Amino acid sequence: MGLWSLLSVGLLGTKVPFSVVRAPKRGVYYALCDAMVFGDVMYEVAETRSLWSPRWKRAFDPALLDYSEDGSLTGDPRLVLSRDESILVVSRGGQLTDAIDLEGKSNLVTSVEWDAPGREHAWALRTGQVETILKEHGGAAP
Repeated sequence: MGLWSLLSVGLLGTKVPFSVVRAPKRGVYYALCDAMVFGDVMYEVAETRSLWSPRWKRAFDPALLDYSEDGSLTGDPRLVLSRDESILVVSRGGQLTDAIDLEGKSNLVTSVEWDAPGREHAWALRTGQVETILKEHGGAAP
């Protein structure tokens, strides 16, 4: 991954993806990337027609993704695309944290306040909500 890191950030202006999914009907790839915020872990999703393109664009405003203020839910970041290619799900730390409607560019689940009591239970409920949304859109794409 070292050479890709050098090329993607230094030469191409793109970022190192944690996870990539292909949306064949849309003709694009979605890549979950580090937003490269100093001293913090924040994510953004890029969209590109080719992984070798010199510039990737943001798929939507990164503020739509739930933010982990205390550093929890940062492990194993990955993307899941719905079978109908209308919903892009972000999974982090074993939870399904976001369900982005790709048409309306909105998060279909409400954010969980990082300092809220019972936060772990709220994340589990939110994961259930995202699973339901995925099922309504044909489940996860292969």
